[in-house]
Amino acid sequence: PRTPTSHISSAPAVVEFFVVDDNSVNRLLLTKLVQRVFHARVFTCETAVEVIEKVRVRARRPGFRGIVLSDIHMPDVDGLEMTVELRKSMDASVLPVIAVTA
Repeated sequence: PRTPTSHISSAPAVVEFFVVDDNSVNRLLLTKLVQRVFHARVFTCETAVEVIEKVRVRARRPGFRGIVLSDIHMPDVDGLEMTVELRKSMDASVLPVIAVTA
């Protein structure tokens, strides 16, 4: 017989963090902060195009959950344009984007 909680997985949800910033010092600081506070896996990217591709690849995994910490001002594609592109295929409930700026 099915118990009320038998459909709930016992494994905790794993959230992957994506840090995107064209400044290497900012990437390092954000990565260390996330690792220290959340003990989470962090993917670092130098450009918005790079993080869009990395998120798309990682999102193919079942149960994907992510958080993007992104600089707003980056060359080529900025943080706002990156967010618009990510929203085309992924809802904010699955992948929140948090703007970070120096």
